Amino acid sequence: MAYSGPDMIAVVKERLRADVAGLCAELGLEGKPRGNVWTTKNPRRADRHGGSFVVWTKGAAPGAWKDYATGEAGDVLDLVAYLKNVDRKGALAWCMDRFGLKSLTAAERAQHEEAARAARLAAERAEREQRLKRRKRAHLMFSKADPFVSDMVARYLAARGLQLPVTLETRWCRSFARFEWWPGRDGDTGELGPEFPAMVWAFCDAEGKQQACHITYIATDGSGKAPVDKPKLIWPEHLGLVIRVARGETRLDPEDAAKAGKPGPVVITEGIEDALTLANAAPELRVWCAGSLAGYGAIHDHPCVSSWIVAKDNDWGKPQAAALFDRALERLRRTGKPVRAIASAMGKDFNDQWRAV
Repeated sequence: MAYSGPDMIAVVKERLRADVAGLCAELGLEGKPRGNVWTTKNPRRADRHGGSFVVWTKGAAPGAWKDYATGEAGDVLDLVAYLKNVDRKGALAWCMDRFGLKSLTAAERAQHEEAARAARLAAERAEREQRLKRRKRAHLMFSKADPFVSDMVARYLAARGLQLPVTLETRWCRSFARFEWWPGRDGDTGELGPEFPAMVWAFCDAEGKQQACHITYIATDGSGKAPVDKPKLIWPEHLGLVIRVARGETRLDPEDAAKAGKPGPVVITEGIEDALTLANAAPELRVWCAGSLAGYGAIHDHPCVSSWIVAKDNDWGKPQAAALFDRALERLRRTGKPVRAIASAMGKDFNDQWRAV
């Protein structure tokens, strides 16, 4: 019998998710998976440098993908449609041919549907467990860091024209004298990655509980970032979390400010250095860091917030990035609080302007 309908889509997706790495290779993506993601060039556009096109090979939604340069994204069936340059109906037909699902008996159909449901439930359960383990490891990582900010971190910040503000939320900033840059591990020999001094910030949820870490690896002389491909790492996921950088004029933590009935404006920045710049320049303002442009679109509301001031980088020249920023502003407006976007008068961001002046 012909196999069609929403149950068929669920079966096809589960088949695709069972071997996302094999699917990516078959669809012509360059490279190989690293950890839970396949990071590569986008074959649908003139992508000279890999890194913006990502396919998740494991986790809650294997096969989910995103092009951070354009904002395009989708699930595993959308991935087939995108890379085959067809619509979802065409992608479904291709997948059914791939798996021999074009014609099934009623009994076979029921068997496939039940297997798909069981696989999905097992994957969701495993992802919940893995997310909890990752967050526990992030908590352990942060707890092992020195609770006092090191001279090396202070030297690094000074090279950026910065110092830690007097309104700093001190418990969320720590340091390591030496910390492994784990992307540099050799998977074949087991050799560990190089070690550098590091500045570590905690990402918190709406209740003020630490759930992830933002790590900046520093050159051994403190003059700048460590000489590695990606000296800034966020682990694990950070969407929906913020780094609480500065407390503003109340000098109260967000929860205490809310209890005391003292809400105030909150500045949101993409990066740590911009957050520190604005916290030094305007100590009366509470400052949070979203960690990324994507993070802007997942900011949680909080009763300590009376209004939002959102910092916009001047190098977001691509229309897709502008669209992401606009959607983030609209999401914040739905909190019912005033929203204002600000940008530096020169350079890429406020830290560039701060150092220039």
